[in-house]
Amino acid sequence: AVTDSLAHDLRTPLNRLNGALERAAAQSQGHAPALAEIERAQGEAGRLAATFAALIDIARAESGLSEEAMELVDLKALIESLADLFAPSAEDRGLSISVSAPALMMRVHRPLLQQAIGNLIDNAVKFAPQRGVIVVALKAIAGGAEIVVADSGAGMSGDRRAQAGKRFSSSTLEQSASKGAGLGLSIVAATARLHKGELTLEDNQPGLRARLTLRSGEMMGVAPDAARLS
Repeated sequence: AVTDSLAHDLRTPLNRLNGALERAAAQSQGHAPALAEIERAQGEAGRLAATFAALIDIARAESGLSEEAMELVDLKALIESLADLFAPSAEDRGLSISVSAPALMMRVHRPLLQQAIGNLIDNAVKFAPQRGVIVVALKAIAGGAEIVVADSGAGMSGDRRAQAGKRFSSSTLEQSASKGAGLGLSIVAATARLHKGELTLEDNQPGLRARLTLRSGEMMGVAPDAARLS
């Protein structure tokens, strides 16, 4: 509740800050050094706003406030739409995104799950080597579903994988400052917990394999064998 309240209270001054920076940019009259500093300040303000938005998402997921917003979602369509969304940025880096997703409906929190999967794909696009392939796979498991995003990049050491999803850990803060993957993975982990599942980071040899399990909610369109397992 405190995180949620603080983040909302800070939204107004952040909006005022952005407005002031926009006016300053308009009045810089082409003065390149001043404009560069203004643009740098705008970037920092944008990152600050994104951090508070992420903290709100994490707080709501971990407190259970988001459970009331669960709805039946076509996971196949959701994953395919996200792959299409990130395809241009992947192509710019010489990457391709491969999707394997059977028809599967599940009751989930659509906005949080969409952001969580998007964070995983975004990280893969950032760290996969050129001409690499990012694999996004969906499958039914006992009592739920599993979403895997795998790349062939540098990956993470075992210690870093163990700490990556923990909010405010030293490794998370270091990654957040240097590579932008800190709070993003915390949102994925919180989303997994909201759905009574977990986020597991594995060595893809080479690269990183992120395994997001979801174990709550009504399911439809599951193969008979998987349905009996649940």
